Amino acid sequence: MYFVWRGDLHIKIREWHEIYGEAVRTGPDTVSYNSATANEQINAVRARTVKSDGYRSMSTSRTTPNTISAIDKKTHSFKRRIQSQVLSEAGLKTVEGRVLGHVQEFVDYLGPDADAPMSEKTRDAEGWGPSRNMSEACNFMTYNVISDLCYGESLDLFKACDLRWFPGAVALISRRVVMGMLHPKFNAWKLDRLVFLTKRSRMLHLAAWVRERGSARAARGNDVEQRDIFYSMMNTADPKTGGHLTSKDLWLEAMMVLIAGSDTTSTAMAGTLHHLLHSPQALAEVSDEVRSRFETAEDVTPARVAGCKFVRACIDEAMRLTPPVVHGPPRRVEAGGVEVKGEYFGEGTILQAPIYSLHRNEEYFEAPDEYRPWRWMVEGDDFDRASRAFVPFHVGPYSCVGWRLAVMELTTALARIVFSYDMRLSPGAHCCGGKPSAGSCPYQVKGWMTSIAEGPVAQFKARSS
Repeated sequence: MYFVWRGDLHIKIREWHEIYGEAVRTGPDTVSYNSATANEQINAVRARTVKSDGYRSMSTSRTTPNTISAIDKKTHSFKRRIQSQVLSEAGLKTVEGRVLGHVQEFVDYLGPDADAPMSEKTRDAEGWGPSRNMSEACNFMTYNVISDLCYGESLDLFKACDLRWFPGAVALISRRVVMGMLHPKFNAWKLDRLVFLTKRSRMLHLAAWVRERGSARAARGNDVEQRDIFYSMMNTADPKTGGHLTSKDLWLEAMMVLIAGSDTTSTAMAGTLHHLLHSPQALAEVSDEVRSRFETAEDVTPARVAGCKFVRACIDEAMRLTPPVVHGPPRRVEAGGVEVKGEYFGEGTILQAPIYSLHRNEEYFEAPDEYRPWRWMVEGDDFDRASRAFVPFHVGPYSCVGWRLAVMELTTALARIVFSYDMRLSPGAHCCGGKPSAGSCPYQVKGWMTSIAEGPVAQFKARSS
């Protein structure tokens, strides 16, 4: 629990795997596997495993779970079938323009002459703009996107300073949830109320805000100028049963999408920028790829940027090193038991394959601690082996249903940034003093329910070529 509270349990588990091997007992009746095969077997569609009881900590309601917190397989499948349609490629096409509007606002905010709150509008003699904390800026973008898509009303964090408490409150919830996830008694015995006593009001304030926005959006029904995720959830039926989400389901699902679709994408974006700022060769190559393909920033659309293979490679490699979710979702073995890597585990055992450890396993990745986006640009045995172990959106029936939205935001944002600007670490940046060397400069995150990042601090100027 100590490591969970600190946010570095993922680092300790990797250390334990390096010391004790592929399978490690991390708690009573709990086993962690650092193996792609084990991950597939634990999370297979027909595996006799189910979400652990800790998932109850992820629901705001004690009686009505959301898609992520639903332990019962039938309940989860019903809600996931609806979400899969809402967040499908066709479903996202209806909101693409709104997403790109927020992405461009993010890109404009980074510019040397952006009229942005909390920063002086300055440009030095070389044309570099003010320093930007990229974890903060990426939060602003992803929260604006997801709040607009969920409720038809953006948080507008680039301008509205009074709502900038929001990401911090979500981080508190992320910390509380992971403690309940990995230690179910923590919330069942209401220890969370004691541990988070001084911070509980902030979490309750967030919950009240979400309920109010959910109620307001539900009251508008289908009477909206532009379709959003809420509209799609209201009007989408389960293709198997014909059922619809209830009114309570709607605001719970919207809250789930708001939280699950913000910090995760933000961390992936900030992590990508961190690693590019520390890899001049990769930054030069991705800039060349984008600038040679597009005439204007507006030309960078999801369909066209899909052809930029190195853009995606840079993002994937950043998510390998800094996965938006570092833990392995815990699975409880059902009656009849399950076999993993030739070992039998009986009912009640908790099994997991931590993503952070798997992504840094040298069995699958050469130089696992180095940022090498080129590993995703070549085919062959090494690529196939790495691909099996690369699971930023997880695998199986509980994998991330919103991955397409995340990829849309990440690829278009990165491409528009490198199309528009040159960028550098701010002089004196805390990570390495603003002077990156050939050595590694790891991007540290708090490994709670989602990864919570800090930095990098960067500067931007109009592109030189």
